[in-house]
Amino acid sequence: MSKILIISGSPSSVSRSGAISTYIRNILKEGGNQVEKLVLRELPAEAMVHAQFNHPEIKKAKKLVEESDALVVVSPIYKASYPLGRRRSGARGCRYGSSWRSRNRGKTNERI
Repeated sequence: MSKILIISGSPSSVSRSGAISTYIRNILKEGGNQVEKLVLRELPAEAMVHAQFNHPEIKKAKKLVEESDALVVVSPIYKASYPLGRRRSGARGCRYGSSWRSRNRGKTNERI
């Protein structure tokens, strides 16, 4: 039996990613695993913003991660948003399987 932690990163209490994490949790439990769920929005915002690592809720979350055999991270993806690294790399608007021209080198790179 494995100890598995599902980390949910959705900012909403009702969301598709929340439903997906519940679905995954049920499947893992049916397989005989011990499954815990950590909902990031339930952690105290002030403790996270001010990096208060000694806060009891932050300590509890850290302990859950450390004691887990596996992690499953579920987070929403918003349309029309780009990860910061893609914005700065000039790869804005790339899609899986498309090619793009680097602004810095003028070379064409194929994405797999």
